Formats: sequence, C-alpha cells, structure tokens
Amino acid sequence: MDYPILFCLWLIQGSIAAYYAKRKGRNPYLWFAIGCFFGLFGIFAVFFLKNPKKAAAPVQPVPEAQLRKTLPHRIWYYLDQNTQQVGPISTSALEVAWQEGKISLVTYVWHEGMENWKSWQEVCQESGVTLERPLETPAT
Repeated sequence: MDYPILFCLWLIQGSIAAYYAKRKGRNPYLWFAIGCFFGLFGIFAVFFLKNPKKAAAPVQPVPEAQLRKTLPHRIWYYLDQNTQQVGPISTSALEVAWQEGKISLVTYVWHEGMENWKSWQEVCQESGVTLERPLETPAT
C-alpha cells in the first residue's frame, strides 16, 4: 500500500475521533492522536464515551434581607412598660427597638389601618416575619 494513502487514512481516522470528542466535550487534540494511533478502535472508544458531567452554574448568594420577610413600611406606635404610647416611628425603627430589647413579644403595637392594638409577636406571626435578636443583646 502506498504511504500517502496510509497517511490520509491516518488523518481521517484522527479527524473523526477529534470531531466526536469535541461534540462530547472532550479534548479533541488528545482524541485526534488516539484516533490516529488506534484507528477504528479509537473512534469507537470516543463514540461510546458518556458525556462528562457539567459543573452546575455557581449559585449567587441571596442577601439576607431578601431571604427574610419584613414588616410593611408604615408608621408604628407601641406601648412601653408604663403603657405610655411611643411613636410615631418607622418600621425599621420598630425592628431596631425589638433588637435592642426596648420592646418584647407582649408589647402592644399599632399602625393606621389596624382595628385594635396587637402584641408584637402576633403582628410578626401574621406577617410571616421571624423574630430574631442578636445573641449579645439580652431579651427583656
């Protein structure tokens, strides 16, 4: 057999192996060499290989503020320990008062639109808000 024909056959086998390797997400240069060296066996090997598992796209962390439900932005009032009305204060100021221990679970709060005063715990449960305080702040 002529050497030029063998050389062309060698290149064709390597090219076929490289083509299938690239379609399957493998290194086409490596599989070109394998296809050239092993011929049909190299082509069959790459043809029957399973596709490699693709790494999952990295998940961007969601900021804590988006994970946690918050109270609606309103003007709030609450009753302190002496049953004196405190307010008007914003929703964020009310949450800060909770975190600082100025109000407790049984503190009554109210905003315009509510029929009656409700406990802080009841308002948070109805809104689906989790009640958390920083660990270093003592609860009252």
